[in-house]
Formats: sequence, C-alpha cells, structure tokens
Amino acid sequence: MADDISISLLGPEHIKQAARLHVAELGYSFNSQLGAEHLTRVYQAMLRLPDSYVGAAFLGDRPVGIVSGTVNAREAKRNILRLLGWRGWAGVLRSLLLKPSLLGILLHESRLSVRIEKDGCPVEACLTALLTSSLHRRKGVATQLVRVLEEFFLSRGISHYWLDTPSRNVAARSFYERSGFVEESQANETVVFLKQIYVR
Repeated sequence: MADDISISLLGPEHIKQAARLHVAELGYSFNSQLGAEHLTRVYQAMLRLPDSYVGAAFLGDRPVGIVSGTVNAREAKRNILRLLGWRGWAGVLRSLLLKPSLLGILLHESRLSVRIEKDGCPVEACLTALLTSSLHRRKGVATQLVRVLEEFFLSRGISHYWLDTPSRNVAARSFYERSGFVEESQANETVVFLKQIYVR
C-alpha cells in the first residue's frame, strides 16, 4: 500500500465525503441509488452500533476507500432502519416516487435472503461494503481495509464472515478469491462468498 495512505475508523467529519465516494464507486446498489444524503444517514447509524464498523482509507484528509461490516447483518439492518428516523424514511419514499425503477432493485435485494452456515452453525457476520476510488485501485488499499475489518471481527470473537457481490463484477470476484474468500452460492445474479479469519 502507498505510504501516504492511512486507515482509520470513519469519523463524523468525513461521513459526507465517504457517502459521495460510495455512490460514485458502488452506484449499482440500492443504497447508492438513494443518494449520498441517504448513505450519510446509513453510515451515521452504523457508527452508533457497537457491533458494526465503518473504516476508511485516507489520502491526507480525503477518503479514498471504505469498508463496512457488522457482527450480525440482520440485526444491524433492523437497527439501521430504526435509526434512520422520519427524515431518512421520507427521503427513501421521495426517491422511490421520483425513480420507480428503484422498486425493482429493492425487490431484487430483498429476495437475497442469505443464510450461510459453517459446520452447522449460522454465520451472521458480514462485510457490507468495500470500495476503493478508481484512482487508487491495485495499490493494496482494499487488502488493508479487509484486514482492518477482520481485526474488528476477531476482537468480537468472530471467525467467519460472508459478503455478496454482483456476479457480473469480475474484478471484485477475482479480488475476493485472491484474498481467501470461498464462493458459497450463486443466485439472482449475486455471488455469496465466505471467509475464515486466521489470527495473524
């Protein structure tokens, strides 16, 4: 990784920049299509949840990469929806009215009822987002972001976690495979990966 890039917990002063970067780099997702204001609220909510993590790679004072994850994806989703408040929900409804095509994306994502098991036990921990600015790819930034999230998981006693990514995202799939993730399933144009974390 470039020497001038540092990794740390995302602070409140950088949330809006991080949300704009998320929209720019993961524009296909439902949350991205709802816009940077919505994602700002999502990140604010995640940072309030003790079992969730949002980290960033910084070049100077500017985020150039983001990673987020949670110990229990279903529980975190419920809590985030609760923490969005009436302004957050009003924004979602406004976006759905202005862009009816978002309903299709929402329905597609809601059908992705992922249930992952390892040795008969459910795996609840999830990497919810990983992105790097297009100008800073192939420099080890994503690898370092994954490592920081895994340190967070290990501190919570988590040994396995999962993620999903569009099957058409060949670059992401290749990165995850090189990073030790194993493909668990593929359905609805989405690939689910599982990874076991080893203590370094």
